[in-house]
Amino acid sequence: IDKGLLSLYINSVQSYFWNKVVSEYIKKNYKKCYGKGLVFVDKINKNFKVPLIGFDVEFKDKFVEEVYMKLLDEKGLSLEDFIMRKLHEIMPMSIDREVFVKVKDFKNVKGNISFELPKGSYATEAIDQIFQ
Repeated sequence: IDKGLLSLYINSVQSYFWNKVVSEYIKKNYKKCYGKGLVFVDKINKNFKVPLIGFDVEFKDKFVEEVYMKLLDEKGLSLEDFIMRKLHEIMPMSIDREVFVKVKDFKNVKGNISFELPKGSYATEAIDQIFQ
């Protein structure tokens, strides 16, 4: 498999787990939340960061760690599975990502919209939320 494609697959797995963990965190900590799969809130109490899973992940929140470990176990994976000695150049590293992001530089000119989001954010979800 092409290393670029393999890297895409690995990043997709990281995103899948991150989305699941964030959804569980929001359900636990917000009384008013909605959505299927991805979960949204009407009012942000405070922003927080959740790490992307990787061999070097450092958990700062026990609940986040427990959800990650449960999800990994359900898929038959462990943190060690993210260590790829033979493919070290695409080995997934852990970084913390903010859960709530702001849409910046939003413009709507004759139905053509443009805006900026931080890396790792979903433009399709932002559009869906903007036009609801």
